Amino acid sequence: MTLDNVVLNTSQDDVESLGPRKWCDMSAELKKEFMKKNKIQLSRALQNAADLGKNVANHLNAKSFKEQLKAPLKSKSPATKPLCITEDGTLFCVINTIIGNKECYIKTKNSHNREDQDLRDPKSIAWQMMCKDYNLSNECLDQLSPFGQRAMVGYSISSNIYKQFDELSFGEFQECVMYLNAQYRIVCNAEKASGNHTHIDMYIGGKKFIL
Repeated sequence: MTLDNVVLNTSQDDVESLGPRKWCDMSAELKKEFMKKNKIQLSRALQNAADLGKNVANHLNAKSFKEQLKAPLKSKSPATKPLCITEDGTLFCVINTIIGNKECYIKTKNSHNREDQDLRDPKSIAWQMMCKDYNLSNECLDQLSPFGQRAMVGYSISSNIYKQFDELSFGEFQECVMYLNAQYRIVCNAEKASGNHTHIDMYIGGKKFIL
C-alpha cells in the first residue's frame, strides 16, 4: 500500500481507510509498518495507537501544502500584489487573522526547531491553522479592531469592507501574508530613510491596510 491508497476523514486530520481496509480495524503494528515504508515520521506527541493516523494525515496535508506553494511563490516577487486578491476586504481580513493568531504567525517566521522537525514539515501546521481561521465565518474577522478604528480616522473606509473578501487556499493565503510583510518593510524603510520626520501614512501610497 502507498499514500495514494489513504483516505482521510471529513476533517482531514486522521485516516479513515487504507485501501479496502478501515484504519481503525488495523493493528498498531501494521499501521507503523505502513508509516515506516512510506517514510512518515512518528511525532512524539502522537505515538499512541489511536493517534497514529494523525501522523499520516499531517504528512499528507503538509505535502499538499508544499505542492500548492511551489509554483506561485517562485513566479514573482513577494512585493507584487497576488492575483488571488479581487475583493477590497481580503487584506484587511488577512491582517485580522494574523492579529488573532499571533502565536501561529510567529511560528511561520521562526527558524526550525526540533519539535518542528518532528512534525515533518515545519511551519505548515501554523499556516494551515491561520488559513482555516481566515476562511471560517468568524465575527472577529468581520469588523475593524479598536486599534484599526483609531488608525483609520480621517480615511474613507467602508464599514462593510470586511464582508467582501476572497476565499483563499493555503498557498494563496501565504502569498497574501508575504505581500503584507513586503509592503510593510517598504513603508518602514521609506520612513527610516526620511529620518522619521513625518507620519507613516505619508509613505503608504494609498495602501490603507498597512495602517
